[in-house]
Amino acid sequence: MPNTPASLQDIAARLGVHPSTVSRALRNHPAISEAVRLRVQAVAREFAYKPNPLIAALVRSRKARRAGSYRANLGYVYTAPVGRVTAWRKDYDALFSGARTRARFLGYELEEFNLSGTRFTPRRFTQILLTRNILGLILPPLYSTQDALPVEWEHFGVISIGHSYAIPANRVVHNHFTAMRTALAACRRRGRQRIGFVLPRRLHEKVGKLWLAGYVVDQFEHGGRSAQVPPLLIENEAGRAEFAAWLRRHRPDAIVGLLNLTPLAQWVKAAGLAGEVELVTLDHGAADGGFGGIFHDHPRIGATAVDQLVSLLEHNERGLPAHPTGIYIEGIWVEAVAAAAAKTAS
Repeated sequence: MPNTPASLQDIAARLGVHPSTVSRALRNHPAISEAVRLRVQAVAREFAYKPNPLIAALVRSRKARRAGSYRANLGYVYTAPVGRVTAWRKDYDALFSGARTRARFLGYELEEFNLSGTRFTPRRFTQILLTRNILGLILPPLYSTQDALPVEWEHFGVISIGHSYAIPANRVVHNHFTAMRTALAACRRRGRQRIGFVLPRRLHEKVGKLWLAGYVVDQFEHGGRSAQVPPLLIENEAGRAEFAAWLRRHRPDAIVGLLNLTPLAQWVKAAGLAGEVELVTLDHGAADGGFGGIFHDHPRIGATAVDQLVSLLEHNERGLPAHPTGIYIEGIWVEAVAAAAAKTAS
């Protein structure tokens, strides 16, 4: 064996095949028969072949520069009940926009499939996807953790966004735990001590309970019993009476929650405490009325999901993994004054 590392050409010469055949066989490409794949992989092990990461990076760079050249379709599959609040829809649109922009840059088209109200069987919907030449699926957050998607997963590369799926897919996720810690730290920097947390129960489940986990850890680490406020999980807008009782009993000087999905500001004002209780949002957006909070970089999350999905497709990885992995995207704290200025400017 030579002292220099083996190359694809070395393996191809040993087997009498073209180097491109070796490359595809090492990536388990379906166009290469199982017999050829096994022979190529056996010789690669014999040669102790390792791909050159610099060459791989060069290939990816060349592909990226061919922006707009069509390669295949990706599916963006979700359930979105009609008539939901505008702020919820904006998050989905931002995720899709980031994903579609990145997909097109890499030479893919991204096609939306809203399955709300449909009655597809897994076989039927899978046939539709395959007929449209869709090789990979991005699954944005479900509206409810009770929702499900009719897909035969073994045919596709799959990346999910968020924690709302019971299926064991690789995922790209906003870091809810550290976002909560960041929001609470911002409150404490302004002298707030009795910080409450209010969240709809449905959303508590959707984020893998990680916002609550961050809140509980913070409560444990800061102050004694007099400074601790128990969290309140409500049933969306129907929780007004429960919130009013909680507010009277615990008298928080700040409340962290989702102001674009629950009317906390109106409820605090109705209790005569507007201006006394600081409100902080965990998903800062245009509907939050200028309050400070955590900005979710939804376009970046969508783009990262595409990058991960394309990587799966390039390695010919299909189906759900035995050991799923996750990539966490950090949120960014937005001050209340900056939020109000941005809202005025828009």
